[in-house]
Amino acid sequence: MTQSNTAVLINTDWPVGLDPDTHAAALERAKADLTYLDSLVNFYWVRLEEQPLESLEADEREHYRGEVLERLEAGVTTRRKLSPILAALTRLDISVQTVTAEDPLALVRFACPLCEEDMVVWDSHEGRPGPVGQGRLQHTDYRHSRACRINTQEVQSDFLAALGLQALDPEVLDWDDSDDMEREPDWMVDGIVARGDYMSLFGPAEVGKSLLMLDWALQMVRRGLRVLYLDKENAPDVIRRRLKKMGATQEERTRLMVLPFVALPDLATQEGADALREKVDRYRADVVVFDTISKFSQYGQASQSDRWQLMYNLSFVPLLASGKTIIQLDHVGYANRDRERDSSAKRDNVAVSWALASANVKDRDRLVLTRVKNRPRHPGADSLAVVREDVPLLRHVIGQAVSDDLKAALSELERAGVPAGAGRPTAREYLNRAEVKMSDALLNRALKARKDATA
Repeated sequence: MTQSNTAVLINTDWPVGLDPDTHAAALERAKADLTYLDSLVNFYWVRLEEQPLESLEADEREHYRGEVLERLEAGVTTRRKLSPILAALTRLDISVQTVTAEDPLALVRFACPLCEEDMVVWDSHEGRPGPVGQGRLQHTDYRHSRACRINTQEVQSDFLAALGLQALDPEVLDWDDSDDMEREPDWMVDGIVARGDYMSLFGPAEVGKSLLMLDWALQMVRRGLRVLYLDKENAPDVIRRRLKKMGATQEERTRLMVLPFVALPDLATQEGADALREKVDRYRADVVVFDTISKFSQYGQASQSDRWQLMYNLSFVPLLASGKTIIQLDHVGYANRDRERDSSAKRDNVAVSWALASANVKDRDRLVLTRVKNRPRHPGADSLAVVREDVPLLRHVIGQAVSDDLKAALSELERAGVPAGAGRPTAREYLNRAEVKMSDALLNRALKARKDATA
């Protein structure tokens, strides 16, 4: 398959070349500068339709503005995944040339290593991510796409093998021994949610799981992510009020897609898995939230284990394999408040679990967030103080870590019925009555923490 000196044509004209960081900067500028965005719309429209921008009606122009932003957003990912392909072509002595292509969406053009007809990497936001991100890799002539055995499937394994790029196949782990294995996780919510996590947030009824999760979802959107929030708990008016109190803008709501009382087939079935994937692809979600997870399946009530294993393998594994982050809200177990409800199979599949509980029975805005499972071994504190504020905006402030011994002491004070505001003599009396042993130093710390929580 020697292709020595075959030219690879690199399009630098749409909109700012192949550098992903420059491309990302263009995306941010286009969001903030309407004149700049319209210049890109004009470029895009004139190239594809050969008509001036002024020929567009107002609603059509708005449509193309949105399409250009979508293509810019998808293009950042595509460009970041092009470099290993270009490096492999160079190793095969295939020369790389810079050109201005006729089609603004054609990033790379080269001869197919099997049939020698032209192939192209298109910059497209359509379809599932493949070996080159959101881009499509296919023959320029559809007849060759059907005849050549590389074809245009989601995974072009023959093509990747021909270029020595098997590691880019999604089924094979792509790793680099020069990579920093100790690097910080790609946090979506600092210290709590990392990209690619399958996470559970659970707690008792009415503790505020949905409110906290909606706040986190908005934080993710403000970091440039797209969040699909599937809600079977809260009415549309309730969600609107909460987002308004959080200061969500209309632009942010276009990337925080909340579907109240969403109708989906049982996610423990193939029909449900296909319907879920269709929604994730349609909204181009980076993160999918389920509130509350138990309401998304009624399958196999006689065998809860079957139910959760089917949901995980059919609905969640394909999403996780494509790099999505999944967060499910859940209730506490009936007998154990440190575990999610139902079968252990549900808990076993989750990578990270956070338990949300009240820190003070008399103040519902003082909470404790405890990480009870951490399979990826993410760094950071496993117990955090959370304060819910509503002035000037509704938000959750993650405070300093709560040590394990202090957390246990606060639980013992609650269990012993020690009144809020009690001093050490009264607290000691209640603890003795409940046969709870606690050092004076730890009791002082616990009483101070209680006082600070109500300050």
